[in-house]
Amino acid sequence: MYRCPFTLICVTITTLDGRPLYPRPLWLAFFGPKRQGWTPKLIYEAYRQRFDQEHMQRFLTQHLLTVAYQTPVTGHEERWWRIVTLAYYQLWLARPLAQARWRPWEKHLARKQAARALSPTHVQRDFQRILWRIGTPARRLKPRGKPRGRAPGQCLKRRSRHNIVRKGRKKAA
Repeated sequence: MYRCPFTLICVTITTLDGRPLYPRPLWLAFFGPKRQGWTPKLIYEAYRQRFDQEHMQRFLTQHLLTVAYQTPVTGHEERWWRIVTLAYYQLWLARPLAQARWRPWEKHLARKQAARALSPTHVQRDFQRILWRIGTPARRLKPRGKPRGRAPGQCLKRRSRHNIVRKGRKKAA
């Protein structure tokens, strides 16, 4: 372990009277060159934030189609990630304006989660109504009429033709 030194922490959460809240402790290993500057409490808080990050990754993948855009150009993919992140940020900002839109099979959740903040999925369901309510700063489109099309007698250049390439026959071994 001399190549990858780490700090091992045992986390036990207790109630106010000192009894453990969970039957088994949580063991965390902390790797990295700056691990000496972190207190056990900071490490545990960072671990708790991991839970939120995993749920965000799942939401981005399933609902905002993060991995749906596939391109060999790295710059295009980075731009797509920025767009998806901005969309997620818009959902977070719109959360106070959103209303719960429960599906018929989710009626029991309405009673349980009435006081809780809406999840990004519920905000996304109501986002169309929010956009209609906010409006747009863009002007209305101006009608431009029908395009003229090609001039009479104009001929398009024919595409160049290429020979068909066929596979050769396999030779018997």
